[in-house]
Amino acid sequence: MHISVANYGDTEELLTIEIAPDLTIKDLKAIIESESDFGIKADEMNLYFDGKLLRNENKTLEGSNLKDYDVVTCQRKPRMCFLRDCD
Repeated sequence: MHISVANYGDTEELLTIEIAPDLTIKDLKAIIESESDFGIKADEMNLYFDGKLLRNENKTLEGSNLKDYDVVTCQRKPRMCFLRDCD
């Protein structure tokens, strides 16, 4: 299957990945990290499909209702820090 990945906030940058439907959301994040120029590490990434956060990283793409050429949005997870620790 092919999944297109949009980098949140960048309407021009779109990555299309060929990936097996039995791979997991966690696998997809790792592939996005290695193949994109988004600058987001897999563990810092939130993926959204159809306006909803794909929370369960162990769910397969097929189990997440993703189909060929669907678009997923990638966004950096919000940083959690204490005021004195933030730069």
